[in-house]
Amino acid sequence: KAGGNVEQNLQFEAIRTTRTKLLLLDVSGSMSDSMDGLKQAVERLATTASIKWVAFNDTVVATGDTADEFNNIGASGGTEYIPAIQKAQEICSEMLVDQVILISDGAPFEDISDILLEATKLNQPIHTISIGEVGASVMQQISSETNGEQIIVDNLSQIEQTITSSFNY
Repeated sequence: KAGGNVEQNLQFEAIRTTRTKLLLLDVSGSMSDSMDGLKQAVERLATTASIKWVAFNDTVVATGDTADEFNNIGASGGTEYIPAIQKAQEICSEMLVDQVILISDGAPFEDISDILLEATKLNQPIHTISIGEVGASVMQQISSETNGEQIIVDNLSQIEQTITSSFNY
C-alpha cells in the first residue's frame, strides 16, 4: 500500500509541475506593427514553458502548440475576444491548462458584459497583458472578474519577462 502512495505522489507531482500556458493572441490589423515582436515573445516562451496558443482577430484564426506554427500568421481583421475565450473553454475541457493569458493591444468590438459572461464560464483566471492603453480598461475588467492579473506593457519586448516574472507560482 505504501508503494502505491509513493507512485500516486509522483504522478501528482508530475501533474503539478507541468506548466501549460494557454496564450490568447490578438492578431487583428492593429497588431501589424507588433507581429514580429509577438512572434519572438511566443518563441521565447515556448522554450521555457509548454504552450498552447489561440490566434484571433474577429474570429479564431488558428491554434497550435509551437512557435513555428504561429510564425506563419499575419495580422488582419478586427478585435473580438469572445471567439478566443470560447476556444479557450474548449481547450481547457480537453487538457490541463495552468494559465490563460490574453495578449492584446486593442479594445474589442463586443459589449463588455457579453465578454465577461464568456470569461467567467472558463472557471479559471484570465491574466491579461495590454500592449499600450487602448484596450487596458476592458482587459482590466476581464482579469478582475476572473481573479486574474492585468499588466500593461509599452512594447512587446517586455512580454516574456512579464509572463515569467508575474504569472509563475
